[in-house]
Amino acid sequence: VEGISIEKEVTPTELRWKVFSALMRGKLGIEYSDIEYRCIDKDCGRGSYFRYVQDMNYRIKELGRTLMALNSQRVYNRAVDASSQVLAEQSLPQGCAIGEFVDSEGNSYLMIQNKDYTGKDKKAFQLKLNKAFRVYRVNPHNGKQVLVKDSVEVFNVLVMPGDADLLRFQDAEEEAYFIEYIFQ
Repeated sequence: VEGISIEKEVTPTELRWKVFSALMRGKLGIEYSDIEYRCIDKDCGRGSYFRYVQDMNYRIKELGRTLMALNSQRVYNRAVDASSQVLAEQSLPQGCAIGEFVDSEGNSYLMIQNKDYTGKDKKAFQLKLNKAFRVYRVNPHNGKQVLVKDSVEVFNVLVMPGDADLLRFQDAEEEAYFIEYIFQ
């Protein structure tokens, strides 16, 4: 579990960056510290951050079905080394962080984050893959996988400030398939 402090100086974008950074490192729970009453005010009403944290938690919940089935392998902040199952060796674009995950069946996932939480515009990151992959995006609103590229060796992704995209990479030579994780 990762503790996230909601302080006066924290912007909503920075808060989102903190949450996705924790998830990228394999944290399976988020605990908010709200000593300044930004989520729940002193009278037990909704504080100024209540709606934002509620929306963030909804999004984490939808990604959670997939994230709970994954094991964090490594996090890349500056460069990718030869140990990556998906990425070719390369220096990462400025402001890009990548968490690499794998499930129990060996399916590969990347969480690609825009570390800039002060900007307002999406950033485009171009990543070289170590072979041709089919790429699926895990939809943050419903947790379902959506095919975004059928066969690609260089992948471009646009990410909002502080945000992250969770993507699954499948060998392009294999027949396409979707994965849904169900917990009982």
